[in-house]
Amino acid sequence: MEQSPFDESFVAAACYRTAQERERTATRQRLSQAPETGVRRVPPAASSRSDSYRNMMARRLWSGLALFACLLAVGVTLLPAGVTRVGADTTAPPVPGDASATPLGSPPLPPAGEGGFAFLHTRQGSDQPITFDPCRPVHWVMRPGGAPDQGQKLLEESFAKLTAATGLTFVYDGATSEQLGETRELVQPDRYGDRWAPVLVAWSDPEESPALTGQVSGFAGPAVEEDGGLHLVSGVVVLDAPQLTNAQGGANDFAASTMQHEIAHVVGLAHVSDPDQLMFESARAQTTYAAGDLRGLSALGRGPCGTRPLP
Repeated sequence: MEQSPFDESFVAAACYRTAQERERTATRQRLSQAPETGVRRVPPAASSRSDSYRNMMARRLWSGLALFACLLAVGVTLLPAGVTRVGADTTAPPVPGDASATPLGSPPLPPAGEGGFAFLHTRQGSDQPITFDPCRPVHWVMRPGGAPDQGQKLLEESFAKLTAATGLTFVYDGATSEQLGETRELVQPDRYGDRWAPVLVAWSDPEESPALTGQVSGFAGPAVEEDGGLHLVSGVVVLDAPQLTNAQGGANDFAASTMQHEIAHVVGLAHVSDPDQLMFESARAQTTYAAGDLRGLSALGRGPCGTRPLP
């Protein structure tokens, strides 16, 4: 039996919570609770997978579990279901020069059809999701060590599909040497300048990242800034390099669909119980976003702008 990533006891056991974070319990609990209407949630039941990875690949199945990273740093705390909250003691960086007073892109109209979606977190008293600021580009970097030959190309294609589905602008800032760890500071001026640290995509393995043990091919989660209107500001995606490298031999769809699934978590999309959607927690034949996924992603591209750019 594998532990569901939405199990509160699993999250509590996996993540250290500071005294300062406990003082903000009420806010954290409010953010972690879904509203009664407008959002479909995955039941927190664990699922059983007895098939070997080889047999799973032969049937084009993938685990797709969104096991979320514990990204703890000063002023940064993990919320249930993988959202990291930037606390009041973290000073927000200045508005970047590439910010705009209006959204940088336009999300497509939600497609017709069947299939639902779910958001990781919504605003208090509302079914509106917490989103990235559409008036700023979302920067991302890749830690290339161990990446498959086509890893960067597949990631760039996956982010391009996410742009098409959300209208958000994603900018690849290049390779990084940033290491994974129990903490990640979301402002790293020596490495990234005085801005929110970009979304980190890291190729890893079960030895470095035990959450990848077994059939787990990746995990991901975003970070939330409460000040300035409550936005997502960064995130981490960790991909199992050995699994996805082995999958490339005639099975690039497996690697690409894993990437698309995980980066959708970074922008705020959660698992659903519909096996025809890419955001189903374990894979079926679906290898790209389906109608329900696209409706959710379209909504995630329609969030409010945050602070205005400097004159």
